[in-house]
Amino acid sequence: MRIAILTGASSGFGKLTAKRAAEMGGKIVLAARSEEKLKEKLKETVAEIKAAGGEASYIVTDVAKKDDVFAMAKFAVDTYGRIDVLVNNAGTMPLAFFSEHEQALDKWEQCIDISIKGTIFGISAVYDQMIKQGQGQVINVSSIYAICPVASAGVYQVAKMGVQYLAESLRSECQGKIKVTTIKPTGFMKTNLS
Repeated sequence: MRIAILTGASSGFGKLTAKRAAEMGGKIVLAARSEEKLKEKLKETVAEIKAAGGEASYIVTDVAKKDDVFAMAKFAVDTYGRIDVLVNNAGTMPLAFFSEHEQALDKWEQCIDISIKGTIFGISAVYDQMIKQGQGQVINVSSIYAICPVASAGVYQVAKMGVQYLAESLRSECQGKIKVTTIKPTGFMKTNLS
């Protein structure tokens, strides 16, 4: 039975992935930031997984904070004894044109902190445990936006490209000791191509 940590697990892709992984027999640690509505969503998802016969727990984690992320990994090991999979899924998508920088800078900074620092902290938090186990897998969630420039998405695109390159670097360094996967979810993408 695999032990998986999913960040950004309070809704959307993270929640769906957590539920599906639990259906497949995984023991899941769901993580998301501390806003009350997110905590409630984590609790609801854990309850749904347990009601369906799965096993799950949650921990409040701001992936932009190193101490939170290391506490998340420790929680997984303390609770389940190991970490088989980390899904670096947490992210934000603050779309804004550069002409809107005065309103967008704080959200852009948050996007970079969550995507890039969160991914670095996540990899660092599970690395020693996975090497000690002799196996593990890190799944980084990038985006189709990382390969197709779009107006108003520059900061998001840079952040998601960073997520992809962190995965490539980890893959190169680990030489198979830790499996590394990058996924790029697709969705409707409006472009102004002529």
